[in-house]
Amino acid sequence: MPEGHSKILDAEAVGKECEALEGELAALRAAYEQYFLGMERHPPVEAHKQVRARAERLKQGFVRQTVAKFKVSTLYQKLLTYERLWERTVREIESGTYRRDVFKARMHARQRPGERPADKPKPAAQPAYLSDEMLRKVYDALVKAKKQVKEDVSRLTFDGLAAQLRRHVPEVVRQFKAKSIEYKIVIKDGKPIVKAIPK
Repeated sequence: MPEGHSKILDAEAVGKECEALEGELAALRAAYEQYFLGMERHPPVEAHKQVRARAERLKQGFVRQTVAKFKVSTLYQKLLTYERLWERTVREIESGTYRRDVFKARMHARQRPGERPADKPKPAAQPAYLSDEMLRKVYDALVKAKKQVKEDVSRLTFDGLAAQLRRHVPEVVRQFKAKSIEYKIVIKDGKPIVKAIPK
């Protein structure tokens, strides 16, 4: 293909690529949330670069079909929206003005634009691996592990961990078509974290 010419993509190829990129973007969002909630020491810079590069390649491809073109545009705009939020939050962390409750409110607003608190639907019944009882066990195990390595747990809350797992774990279940999830506390970069293992 000559330099500077866009690759022509058919609707089926675009659909598959959008689906794959949507999954990567969801995983990237979860990784950033782990960082912003204090569960990871560093932001997922490399994963972000890979998702950005994939999105750019898809956007630069020549898409004939209107529906497929709309999918690409929507997905790319979603990435840009998340990036603006992530960049702002990282700047706040670096300047010492970051507040986790504000970040969670922003993420909620991005996911449900225009929704008022009174409009929220009642939560559906959670599967066993996301029940309060199970998440409480995970939280207690994580707190214990952090205390054993003399790590500060003052910023770690049950509600924060439960919310993060309830966002992230369903994506793992869908990705691996898992019937259940096993939680393990593992050490990463010398820091205890929760790892969700699909079964």
